[in-house]
Amino acid sequence: MYYVKIPCISIIIYFITYLFQYILYIISIFHF
Repeated sequence: MYYVKIPCISIIIYFITYLFQYILYIISIFHF
């Protein structure tokens, strides 16, 4: 059970980082 949770957490972290980069990209567009 513990071994299965590790990939799930890493996928969530990857998804959050992807969303964060996308949000920063949108903010940088709106600033100009």
